[in-house]
Amino acid sequence: MQKRGQELSTATIILIVLGVIVLVVLALGFFIGWDKLTPWLSRDNVDSVVKGCALACSTDATYDFCTKVRTLKDAEKKEFKTTCAVFSAVDDFNEYSVTSCPALNCKKPCEEIMVNEKAGVLSKEGEVDKCKITDGTEIYDVTSIATFPNK
Repeated sequence: MQKRGQELSTATIILIVLGVIVLVVLALGFFIGWDKLTPWLSRDNVDSVVKGCALACSTDATYDFCTKVRTLKDAEKKEFKTTCAVFSAVDDFNEYSVTSCPALNCKKPCEEIMVNEKAGVLSKEGEVDKCKITDGTEIYDVTSIATFPNK
């Protein structure tokens, strides 16, 4: 009786190859980042930001609503980095339906209010103090949540 080496079936070889491919994809995803590996899968996160802001308000979490920077990505691939207070106060963000939180006082100095890492700038329109943030071609009026220095 002659003994020969055990042969691998075709199905086993296919499963091994598929397993190696899955491991390579997982390794690439973790090492270079899923957003770079699968840009076509990225979706908007508007609902999660809106829910997070509503939760922060309902639990009176002042830091989470007024200070914590959230990144909102919409379906048109626009991205905004700012706080729930700004999302709820600025008319340009009304389409995302982040509700204001009257229970919390989120007012802060104009230069501390930020959108996409751009700070607010004090200005005057006639006798009225204004606080605006310029980000490229967009101008955001954040006067409603700004405090102004005493004169």
